[in-house]
Amino acid sequence: MKFPALWLILLVSAGCFRYNADSAILTELVPGPEGGFSEEGIAAEYLSFEDDLTESVFRVMDRRYRIAPTGTPLLCPSNPAEGMHGFNVRARVVERVGNQAVADIEARCLQPGDEMSITSEYLLARRNGKWSIEKPLSGSVSYLSMRQGLVMPDMPIARNPKRDLQRLLAGIGVTDGRQVRIATSGKGRIQASALTQRGDSVFLENDAGTHGLGIADVDSVWAQRGTAALLVGAIAATPCAIWGMIVGNFIATDPDGTRPVPGPVGALIGGVVGALPCGLVGGAVGSAIRRWRLEYPRSPEPAG
Repeated sequence: MKFPALWLILLVSAGCFRYNADSAILTELVPGPEGGFSEEGIAAEYLSFEDDLTESVFRVMDRRYRIAPTGTPLLCPSNPAEGMHGFNVRARVVERVGNQAVADIEARCLQPGDEMSITSEYLLARRNGKWSIEKPLSGSVSYLSMRQGLVMPDMPIARNPKRDLQRLLAGIGVTDGRQVRIATSGKGRIQASALTQRGDSVFLENDAGTHGLGIADVDSVWAQRGTAALLVGAIAATPCAIWGMIVGNFIATDPDGTRPVPGPVGALIGGVVGALPCGLVGGAVGSAIRRWRLEYPRSPEPAG
């Protein structure tokens, strides 16, 4: 088999694997018998799908909705105009880390002069080989003006109040062996050596596995900022340096000795010789002591 052909087969196989893996996750977003697509309490009549992956997963809803061809403009259920009322649906896997994943679903429709977009994001977990929704992370409604091309956000369904924390977590980038500690309201304190932040969720990796959290669940963040090697090494080296200077000066100025160097030079040499081993030992001990800095303090709840 020729080398380019082998690469083509490998690429196609990898694409199929990712396609099937994403399908298993997105299947959990398909509304059950008690759920569905609606707006202002009015159920949709039509659905269309914006990509093949979404269609392959959500096509099972063809018993409840009429399926319109991809790209068909659909009016919002509350739109009084005559036409096909429903949603253009797109679902995707935003992030997947180990047995945790974040996926969202967007439903778009047309209002008079505007396009409305309803987006919901979920945290999913895989247990015993099966994916299930852990909890919703966020939701929002926005409008795109068809006349001016401007996005006008509406009141969010579940607005996340910690956008500053999102930026902080994205900037920490703890992926180089340093540690991060995150205190949460539901899972206690989690310490990890790798952190990945995506949207309204954060993934922590440690020896116990991968932990997915919603941004809203984070109370405080401590990040490792080096070790105490320099501090402990300096503390340990100081008395040894003083003792070495005393001994070095004594040897250099001993009247019964050969006096190879002047007293100050002897003190300097003695200080270095004395400080070096003690400093190295202290530095080794200090390297095991992590220095932590509070990056995000828990904010008090507003009164009332």
